[in-house]
Amino acid sequence: MISFLLLILAAYLIYYVYNFYRKVAKYPPGPTPLPIIGNLHQLEAINTHKQLERWSKIYGPVFTVFFPAPTVIITHLPEIKEALIKKGDLFADRPPGPISDVFSYVKNSGIGNSSGPSWREQR
Repeated sequence: MISFLLLILAAYLIYYVYNFYRKVAKYPPGPTPLPIIGNLHQLEAINTHKQLERWSKIYGPVFTVFFPAPTVIITHLPEIKEALIKKGDLFADRPPGPISDVFSYVKNSGIGNSSGPSWREQR
């Protein structure tokens, strides 16, 4: 019975890791993250900006870091302009999160909790 449970657990872990790295491949290149903690183990607590600068030299002006959620970092002005001006609709809303999920069930829950068309209407 215990060996069966261990087999199920091992199969789940393999499935989880496989899916994690499959999702990682969809983002711009960056340092290889670990499941669950992402790249947190590779960051210096005090000089985070220096580590991000080193990664920019390795991976280019647009790269992805997992904190543990994916964060796309843009370090050069031309790429920032392209992202925010030409593709501004992709960046117009607030990022999803547990708090916004709770308040999204309540329609018109205030300008501080809304985004998208609801935010524009309330503004």
